[in-house]
Amino acid sequence: MKKWVMANWKMNGDMAMTRHYIQTLKQAKINPDIDLVIFPPAVYLAEFNQVINQEHFHLGIQNVYSQDKGAFTGELSVAMAKDLGCYYVLIGHSERRHVLKEDESLIAKKFYLVKDYGMIPVVCIGETLEEYQNKATRAVLERQLESLKINDAFSLEKSIIAYEPVWAIGTGLTPTPKEIQEVFKDIREIVAKIDKQSHNVPLLYGGSVTLDNIKAINNIKEGQGVLIGGASLKVEQLLEITQCIVCC
Repeated sequence: MKKWVMANWKMNGDMAMTRHYIQTLKQAKINPDIDLVIFPPAVYLAEFNQVINQEHFHLGIQNVYSQDKGAFTGELSVAMAKDLGCYYVLIGHSERRHVLKEDESLIAKKFYLVKDYGMIPVVCIGETLEEYQNKATRAVLERQLESLKINDAFSLEKSIIAYEPVWAIGTGLTPTPKEIQEVFKDIREIVAKIDKQSHNVPLLYGGSVTLDNIKAINNIKEGQGVLIGGASLKVEQLLEITQCIVCC
């Protein structure tokens, strides 16, 4: 079964780190069963063009705007991301939902635009700590996924869903493997209800993924990889996690 390892740098890194990352990746051998996707800050995407031709290595962008072009100072379009070699786009990450106040309507517009350009949206969904404590996780995830269904063209085919509980991102906390498995089961049921044709959409886990917990996460049924934050900033650690996805 194919798996994905996705590295989201967020707003971290510099040119020295980028060049070290690239040199290390150029020498790395990625298992053919893994697609390794790097989401660096947009300003460093062009640097990665020298390695994106390697098999099983791909580039992604952390954010795009919801329109093709126009007077939107500071924004990047999907077409620009594609020109830079990106194939994957993060959509609905919790930091954009909660910190930057992106609503579900805006997230849905981005979802369709990314698909229109033949790129892969990585749809991030997850509940807050309060919602988790109130046992509202399934209801939250169902709302977040159903909000994408704004027209008849809706399909999760050629998309990826990343479950990232908000309370686990950058905190060092993680749900138990049993909890993650139960959530994956819920997501499968939700997808079957809203889009019967895409029942095999890949499911990833994200939220404080490290070398210490990757083995347990990797053994979760239904999971097809991970979306990594802080642990991906050291390329050597990222490659160790990638190796564990295959061997653990």
